[in-house]
Amino acid sequence: MPQEGVMFWTDWGDLKPGIYRSNMDGSAAHRLVSEDVKWPNGISVDDQWIYWTDAYLDCIERITFSGQQRSVILDNLPHPYAIAVFKNEIYWDDWSQLSIFRASKYSGSQMEILASQLAGLMDMKIFYKGKNTGSNACVPRPCSLLCLPKANNSKSCRCPEGVTSSVLPSGDLMCDCPQGYQLKNNTCVKEENTCLRNQYRCSNGNCINSIWWCDFDNDCGDMSDERNCPTTICDLDTQFRCHESGTCIPLSYKCDLEDDCGDNSDESHCEMHQCRSDEYNCSSGMCIRSSWVCDGDNDCRDWSDEANCTGQYFLNSINCSCTS
Repeated sequence: MPQEGVMFWTDWGDLKPGIYRSNMDGSAAHRLVSEDVKWPNGISVDDQWIYWTDAYLDCIERITFSGQQRSVILDNLPHPYAIAVFKNEIYWDDWSQLSIFRASKYSGSQMEILASQLAGLMDMKIFYKGKNTGSNACVPRPCSLLCLPKANNSKSCRCPEGVTSSVLPSGDLMCDCPQGYQLKNNTCVKEENTCLRNQYRCSNGNCINSIWWCDFDNDCGDMSDERNCPTTICDLDTQFRCHESGTCIPLSYKCDLEDDCGDNSDESHCEMHQCRSDEYNCSSGMCIRSSWVCDGDNDCRDWSDEANCTGQYFLNSINCSCTS
């Protein structure tokens, strides 16, 4: 979580297995989870929670960034390994079943198989526009070379090994710029015409791979690689075209109360949006799957999908417990 200035990792050695947290410069490292954890292979985070799989205890759990409110989402799984989280759902692979699964990140309900007969599954990542959005202390006051965010909107300046440095009056570390770089506004930037032939030169002087130009990601850090891009044609039956970037996103992301476009255009004029026949219209205007109504989960985020559901939720619970 660069915007929070912290990072998380797992350790499943025999001495101190657990879930760990530290600042992104490695300081303030401590163990958040130390009990009832054995082989925490996979780890993933959203805005508030840490999710992990334990291949020895065969379960998926979560806990807050501060190490509170630990809960088990799913247990008695065959052999969960890697895990990822996106929107309201978690995704994981299983070594025994050679498959990739999906379920609600809140309760583990609506579990389904997405792909099967996949041998040798290891790590799993989900990439989407907006995944790396946010800001931290390195943005307004960058370091000369390496800027490592820390909690509480602070940072730590570092220099690569072998690079000489000096300490500024502010206390920040100033690195000597390496060959091919020059100092501008206390930051080392590439000199003109120093990018390779297969690279794209950003407005801020950075060099990125040419294939990253106009891929709807802010690879340069100043959005210069996403300007003056060819117009994208979206499939209007299944996609929504973002106003500012021209990115095509799934139509289901329209009016889901999340800024998937980055300019909030997918969340504007939502009073005009109509849910599909297989969707439920929440009081907020958000559309969710009809099967999520009265399932005990706050899918609408305003509990409108769980209103007046006492009898139906009980029936759904019985049906779920009897289905195998």
